[in-house]
Amino acid sequence: MRTKSAGPADKHRLYEMSVQDPSEEIRFIRRVYRKRFGSYPSLLREDFCGTAAVCCRWATISPRNRAVGIDLNHSIISWARRHHLHAIGTAADRVRLVRGDVLRPPAFRPHVVVAMNFSYFTFKERSVLLSYLSGVRRALLPKGILVLDIYG
Repeated sequence: MRTKSAGPADKHRLYEMSVQDPSEEIRFIRRVYRKRFGSYPSLLREDFCGTAAVCCRWATISPRNRAVGIDLNHSIISWARRHHLHAIGTAADRVRLVRGDVLRPPAFRPHVVVAMNFSYFTFKERSVLLSYLSGVRRALLPKGILVLDIYG
C-alpha cells in the first residue's frame, strides 16, 4: 500500500502554523500598551525572531510602524527575507532583520520588545537571563514594555 504525501513540507511554515498567530499577538501587544500608556506603540524589536512573522506583520499595520528582528540563525533570517519581506511590499523598508545575538542587540530604542514561544528559555543560567532582561530594560524607551509568553 502506498502512502500519499503532500509533498515536501517547509519546516518554517509548519512552525508558524503550529505556534504563531502574529495578528493576534500584535492585537494583544497594542491593547496592553494602549491601556498602560494611552497611545499605540510604533517601534518593535522581536528577539529570537526566527521567521520574522511578527516583525513583518507589525510593519504592515501602520506606515509609522518599524521593526527590528534579531536571530542568531543565518538560514532562517535568509528564509524570512525571501518569504516574508518579499511579500509585504514597501512595508519591508520599515523592517530590519539582523543576524545577531540578543545579548548584544543593535542600537534601536523600541516601545516594545517581544520574545515569544519560550525562546528566552535558552538562557539556562540566572546571570545570563538577568543580563538579557537588564539589556532589554536599558534598550526600551521610557514608555516601553517587554512581552514574554510563559505557561505552567
